[in-house]
Amino acid sequence: MRGITLVETLIYTALVGIVLTGFIALAMSASGLWTKQTIFGSVNSNIEQIQMILAQQIKTSARVIHPLAGTASTSLALEMSNGQELIFELKDSRLSARLDNEQEYNISDAGIGISNFSVTNVGTVGVDDSLRISASLAHLASSSLEFSFSAPLLIVITKSDEQY
Repeated sequence: MRGITLVETLIYTALVGIVLTGFIALAMSASGLWTKQTIFGSVNSNIEQIQMILAQQIKTSARVIHPLAGTASTSLALEMSNGQELIFELKDSRLSARLDNEQEYNISDAGIGISNFSVTNVGTVGVDDSLRISASLAHLASSSLEFSFSAPLLIVITKSDEQY
């Protein structure tokens, strides 16, 4: 009978080490891709959510209180059909909504930071309001540049007196 020599053991150990290193590198790469996709998805879903909420509230409002036609602002105030005032503004890097003087509700997720929120009423006095809303959304929990991601938000909505 012949046994395994020390050289054969070293060769097998080296081969197993190379294969394990490859598996670990593959697993880490897959984990990094999953993290990136999760971050991209989170930012993009917040953009879609904010666009949907703002469009719905603007379309169903009775009128735009602020900003006035031809002006810009860092907040949006709407008069709702029941006479209440709905205000959208940034608070601690999150977009919030407040109906009259009631409790504020965050529209954006906790892990998403919003900056440069701007509402421009490009309409003219006496004509339907047309709002251009822009902002930048970024993932806040990114600890490295590799996982940092930001995306623009841009909405143009015309407030018509017609109710659909």
